Amino acid sequence: MAQLLVLDENMWPRLASVELLGRGRTAIALKHTELMGAGDPEVINTVAGWTDVVLVTNDDNMPSEHGQLLSRSGLTLAVVSPRSDRSFTLQAWERETVHRWAHLISNQPAGSLMRYTPFGHSAWRPRRRSAAGAARVAKTNRSMTTTVKPSAGLVTKEPELSRLP
Repeated sequence: MAQLLVLDENMWPRLASVELLGRGRTAIALKHTELMGAGDPEVINTVAGWTDVVLVTNDDNMPSEHGQLLSRSGLTLAVVSPRSDRSFTLQAWERETVHRWAHLISNQPAGSLMRYTPFGHSAWRPRRRSAAGAARVAKTNRSMTTTVKPSAGLVTKEPELSRLP
């Protein structure tokens, strides 16, 4: 059964709100929900309570940082691997990956953790990086990160699909 694709806040929202919906996929961007600005633990716990969902993120560290929480919650997670081919822009890498594998992502087994690139997919597992490579990635990620504070009295309920654009 095809599942709702929930694109994490770090993903391009138009991918869900226009492109995937236009291709007949059921998708929503977290930026268009009450979860905008929420931390990973709150997102994981809330989205795991929704019915038939896959959280799609480009945060390759989410499974290692929140592995126990993901395991307890049973959330299905699809990770768009960090860009490794500089002939793609970051947005093109993300779009190509999600579009190419949307049929598999939407049918991932419940509770599974998968990693996707434009060239393939596999079960997610921690990457082995040199100390210099890890420092370079951390520096790049810090320079691209923006912080959004969650609003007070955040209401987190399952989105009404009939009200999606």
